[in-house]
Amino acid sequence: MKKIGISTYLNTQPVMYPLQNGIIKPSFDLVEMLPHECSEKLLDKTLDAALIPSIELAKSKDDYFISDSFCISSRDMVKSVELFFKKDLEDIKTVALDSTSRTSALLTKIILEEKFEMEPEYIIMEPNIEKMFEKADAALIIADNALELYTDYPNRFDLAEEWYDMTGLPFVFAILAGYEGSLEPVDHDIFKRSLEYGTSHLDEICKDWHKKHPKFTVPFYKDYLKENIRFEFGEEEKKGLNLFYDYAFLRNEISFFPEMKFYKSE
Repeated sequence: MKKIGISTYLNTQPVMYPLQNGIIKPSFDLVEMLPHECSEKLLDKTLDAALIPSIELAKSKDDYFISDSFCISSRDMVKSVELFFKKDLEDIKTVALDSTSRTSALLTKIILEEKFEMEPEYIIMEPNIEKMFEKADAALIIADNALELYTDYPNRFDLAEEWYDMTGLPFVFAILAGYEGSLEPVDHDIFKRSLEYGTSHLDEICKDWHKKHPKFTVPFYKDYLKENIRFEFGEEEKKGLNLFYDYAFLRNEISFFPEMKFYKSE
């Protein structure tokens, strides 16, 4: 059976919850791992397909195809990709970047340098905000770690919100990609049906999440999934992703401009 890797962050729960709980029966072996692990395992072909950070499409020398069944993106504020800072923005000289992220780390550099015309020093660190603040003036934290800190550190800005303000386009954080032939129409249909169930049962999903993560209320988590995270992989998302690759290529962060080749879903 083919293996597909997806992270278990809150932002994937509308897709994952129905598959994990047997509500939608997968036609594949679902493997749970962190996004950077998904990238590594897809690259070494331990996985047939995976939800990978969007920059990895351009970092890999393999010819990946993309599923348009869903993506992880945001229009305007995302709440879970945050640059926290302990000084005024204009006084920031050093930025600690979350070591678990390459996509958001690059997005941080683009926002600071292109939008705010800053040239800070960057340090790669484990995502521990106290230790990051010992070494740097600002700290990039992503995913559930950032969401947990959302009300604790009010001095922050939202990377997706800043990108949208700069470009007018959504930012795509993660895409479902694999090798040619790895995903078939039945697989895309399963993901679409799972997402349809998940987005229509957010109360159920968030109540279950709240049991394990009680810091915030069920309405807080529901609002995050409903208002901050988007799953549709439409034309605006494709434009935003291509623009991100434009910036990455012009900055010599990637050696080639990736072609977005999509699986046939029917």
